[in-house]
Amino acid sequence: MATVYTLVTLVMCGAIAVQGQSSCSDKCTNCSIGNKCLSCIGGFYISSNSKDCVQCNNLHCRTCDKSDVCTSCKSGYFGASCANPCGNWCIYSTCDWNTGQCQCKDGFFTVYCNHACAAKCQDVCDKTSGVCRCPPRFYGLYCNNPCLSRCAQCTTHTSYSVCPVGFYGATCIAYCNTICSDGSCDIHTGKCEKTCPVKCENCVDESKCTSCVRGYYGTQCGQTCHVNCQQGCYLNTGECHDCDNGLVWWVL
Repeated sequence: MATVYTLVTLVMCGAIAVQGQSSCSDKCTNCSIGNKCLSCIGGFYISSNSKDCVQCNNLHCRTCDKSDVCTSCKSGYFGASCANPCGNWCIYSTCDWNTGQCQCKDGFFTVYCNHACAAKCQDVCDKTSGVCRCPPRFYGLYCNNPCLSRCAQCTTHTSYSVCPVGFYGATCIAYCNTICSDGSCDIHTGKCEKTCPVKCENCVDESKCTSCVRGYYGTQCGQTCHVNCQQGCYLNTGECHDCDNGLVWWVL
């Protein structure tokens, strides 16, 4: 009698164990005894009877609530129904799922990254405003305005900040004095940045002339050519280019 009782007990316990096993839906990530889903895989929500996971209406929902409203979106989409794609130029093509705002890749700006930097921008533009640094001879917030032809750099059509070498003035049309050693001068006054020696036509710096006014020679054009040098003399030697009365003259 005792043996029979033991067998019955084992059978009953086995039946209870089988009956108590849970069988989750393949869309449930966790469920309780009685097959009630506690959580679902992405893109699904718990049904009203908690027996299964129902797919969100919009395929781009990452999670949604029981009213089937998206509570978060899959990467690359935003909005209440996750139907709006993030901008093409958002970094990693991701954006705020509520607003669609994102961080831009280089070369694009605005909160949605849907505007390209101006073609004339010298480098990447500000990712909020699109303002950029202009190349020489262009100005404006987006560098789409050309300076006048003689201007190397400007801030407006009539306000020049840099003239080409050898020019100065409000519109860069005045010539710098030839005694300016490097050819350049103050954009406003025309005063030489570096001055050649008095008898120099051109110079490398204040101590070395590259050409002299006629009748002078030497490193600083401080020596006088011989009176018989009709066409002046050579810069380095003082020898005449041409002599009066057929004479040949050179410096000993």
